[in-house]
Amino acid sequence: GQFAAGTSGVEFGTGSLEVSGGWGKYLSLYLPLSIGWVGLILGLGGVMGAIARKSVCDLWLAAVTVGYFLVIGVFGRSVRAEYILPVVPFLLLLGVRWATSLKPMIQWALLAGLMMTNLAASARHDWLLTQVDTRTRATRWIEQRIPSGAVIAVDHGRTLQAWVPQLREPSSYTMIELTETPHVAPEVENYYDVNALMSQGVEFIVLSSFVTQFHAQQRPANRQQFYEQLGEHADRLLWARKPDPRF
Repeated sequence: GQFAAGTSGVEFGTGSLEVSGGWGKYLSLYLPLSIGWVGLILGLGGVMGAIARKSVCDLWLAAVTVGYFLVIGVFGRSVRAEYILPVVPFLLLLGVRWATSLKPMIQWALLAGLMMTNLAASARHDWLLTQVDTRTRATRWIEQRIPSGAVIAVDHGRTLQAWVPQLREPSSYTMIELTETPHVAPEVENYYDVNALMSQGVEFIVLSSFVTQFHAQQRPANRQQFYEQLGEHADRLLWARKPDPRF
């Protein structure tokens, strides 16, 4: 139930989104999102219990689980929720085998916690799906308030268009899709340069927090300067956020 919340490969909860990767990210974010903290505690207990029991079956399960976790944690620049999926069944299996050695009261408490946390996460996720998407809200605002013929720059819309408003085709606006490489389109300046965009009559820029902060620590200096200039001098006309700030 909770796993769908973490499929975008980003960290939530601090007011910003960033990819910072590694084993800590899987332990602190994606595993709790996938099976809940109770499930994570159960799984970690199962790994330690397998080592303590020293049975061949348990040791193989623990070795596969820990080995795969160590491998995917090495690739810090590509930390994604789906990579942890193969670990989940092994963790739960080890956790169940470990729980059989506990007192019945503790077993029932772990089972209740596992079920309730994931049920609550599923209900929250289903509720979020009933809300108006932020891209839809932004699209409606643009089409209702920005006059036809306006020049609009969209941050990295060519390769990450799923994260920006989807305007109707054919659009009544002149769209400039910003890219990392200058002069991709010879007829326009579509690089991250505020002065170049203004010289072409760009009045509006559409940003996505997912795009602008996806690789916040690795972005080029000129792109960082671009966002800083917008933050200092541009007027924010609309900030479309989902009801739950975690997503």
